[in-house]
Amino acid sequence: AFRSPGFAFIYYPLRIIFSQHISLCLFLILQVIVSGIAKFYLAKIGGILTKSKCIEYAIFLILNLTPYFVGYNNLLLTESFAFSFLIFFLYFFIKSLDQSSEKFNYKQLLISGLCLSFAVMLRPFLAIFFVSTGIYLIVRYHNDFKRLVSIGFIFCLPFGIIDGSWIIRNFIKTESFIPLASTMEFQDHKHLAFFEMLSFAKQRGVSDRWFDNKSPVYWLITLNDVRGIDDLVNDLTLSETEQLGYIKERFHESLNHDISYKEREKLETLCLMELSNINKAFFVKNKFSIEYEQHFQSLIYILSEPNKRFFHSMLYPINVVLVFFQSVIMKWVFVIGVISSLLTFFLIKRNNLIILFVPPIVFLVLFFGWVHQSNEFRELYTYSSFLLLCPFLVISSLKKWKHKILFIVLTSGVSLYLGFYQMIE
Repeated sequence: AFRSPGFAFIYYPLRIIFSQHISLCLFLILQVIVSGIAKFYLAKIGGILTKSKCIEYAIFLILNLTPYFVGYNNLLLTESFAFSFLIFFLYFFIKSLDQSSEKFNYKQLLISGLCLSFAVMLRPFLAIFFVSTGIYLIVRYHNDFKRLVSIGFIFCLPFGIIDGSWIIRNFIKTESFIPLASTMEFQDHKHLAFFEMLSFAKQRGVSDRWFDNKSPVYWLITLNDVRGIDDLVNDLTLSETEQLGYIKERFHESLNHDISYKEREKLETLCLMELSNINKAFFVKNKFSIEYEQHFQSLIYILSEPNKRFFHSMLYPINVVLVFFQSVIMKWVFVIGVISSLLTFFLIKRNNLIILFVPPIVFLVLFFGWVHQSNEFRELYTYSSFLLLCPFLVISSLKKWKHKILFIVLTSGVSLYLGFYQMIE
């Protein structure tokens, strides 16, 4: 139960009928098709929120000019479908609630709840959108408790059925209450020193991903990785390098079931204490950097990483043009989009539909970038499409054309400068 079952909802029916190879190929084809439909609906959302056909066309154009928004369609991961169904959720929710009256469409509301439920089953952290939807409903129907309860019940019904079934299954299998997903079930991931090594990596601003071969966490849990830790982490003293090598040896000894449980427990505690002492000593010397600078650097990194993934060969002039164009669009989405998302908080009184998606994306950007200090952008991909809406919401809120043009010129100029700077870098 350490993974939620969203992937299986699509793959398993295919696998019943077809061979593994054909099922996987069909899965990828479905991702491409559904992603294309989702981009069309995202453009429609932009048109509905801004009441502008021009903005709708502009959003659709940008979505189809960058490979970023199809980046996970050719991979067997949960991000592509999560990206698509999150957009479907917002579209059908907006369509279900008639802004000009108090009517609502039960069918579209149910579809919206089903789409969000499926997105959450693919990527559990997207459950934050249930919270924002609840806040929106309270704001809109706070004077009509009966309608608030009825709409909330219909919207949450699909999730209640799907997750309720999943909870029952998990309890039967594990005798534990697991609503979405548990922690990793691998033995070395339960090790106390494993979590301390995560802190070690984050303190030093390097990858903390256990599957990344450039990460000290990977180095620790991989027995046949013969590299020295100083090949992965800079500025280690000779004594720290030797001590970490000793910790790695004891770490793998503690996973050996040929020795007694008490002996394994003793070795595990030893690894934890030794690694904890290294982390404490480093924290004392670098307190300001760890508490403030690294959080900011991590936030900048996660917002710039999507762009770096598309910096491929620039042997020919046309490649330079394409890479520069890609870079500018990425800066528009991940710099101007984030800044605009903060500005849209001032527009909530004009259009409270903003509550549905802006607070969650700001929270998730800050959580993964600032708090969690994530070193990969897979999570960011799933909800980054909503960042594209924010600059256009700001543009549509400006009443005078000269202000609209000024905003477009300034933000385009910033994107051009940052895109060119990163390409040169």
